Amino acid sequence: MIAGTPHSWGFDRNSATFTFHYSTQSADGMRSFPSGSVTQIATPRLSYPDGYAAQVSGGKVVSRSGARVMRVASCPGASEVSVKVAPALAPAQGC
Repeated sequence: MIAGTPHSWGFDRNSATFTFHYSTQSADGMRSFPSGSVTQIATPRLSYPDGYAAQVSGGKVVSRSGARVMRVASCPGASEVSVKVAPALAPAQGC
């Protein structure tokens, strides 16, 4: 479930790095999702057998650490959210 409109995403198999960028605006462009709206991102054990870390801008991770479905809530005033997930990232996020 995405609380907005996807702009880009990708997965690099060699580094097990997932990137995702979306706007908080609805696909029809008529409204924006409210602050705190949650996007769900699958983080399968096959890709992250030893866990993962996330870097988020425009949002924050609201699921428990290591959850197989990571939940990202948008920050107040954010019009864009960017997420990077990888096994060996220094966690960074902010609202």
